[in-house]
Amino acid sequence: AVWGAKFLCNVPLVLAQANLVASDAFDRALRDELASASGEALRAFMRRRALGLALVVLMFLMTQVAVNPGFGIEVAFFGLVRAVLFFVSSLVFVLVWKMNILKIDRLRDRIRLHSSGVPECWPQATCEYHAILESVDELWRQSGLSCAHALMFLSRGVSIALIVALVKLDVAGEARAIEVL
Repeated sequence: AVWGAKFLCNVPLVLAQANLVASDAFDRALRDELASASGEALRAFMRRRALGLALVVLMFLMTQVAVNPGFGIEVAFFGLVRAVLFFVSSLVFVLVWKMNILKIDRLRDRIRLHSSGVPECWPQATCEYHAILESVDELWRQSGLSCAHALMFLSRGVSIALIVALVKLDVAGEARAIEVL
């Protein structure tokens, strides 16, 4: 039942990511970012993050197998599927975050270097700022990615709270059993 509940919480995340990746806004934003001057830096950033995250996920899986060796193939399969979902969702999250940060940084640098003393440039900077806000809104909120990640965060928090409560109940039960003996 616990595994089923955890997997049900992943459904909105998978749907939001599929919606985002299939959207024209994501495709356009990614192509524009890769074609920009910071495109190669974005590629290198994502390679490093993917490698680091893959190592963390692999260590987590190895730890789970070492700590819980007798659970069987079903639990190992569910763990592997959850690890893949975590890996992909984390990379999509980081990619969208980094693309938006790069857009905002470019606008900030342009304003700082060129337009800060020229009042005529402010309307153009304002229009660019609104375009960036619309892009950020489309990639995060309208795609459902922000809600899906919030739901995942909430489900993990509830899961941790339940585990802590069960451990406390187990410790209290052991203490009562020792008092009886």
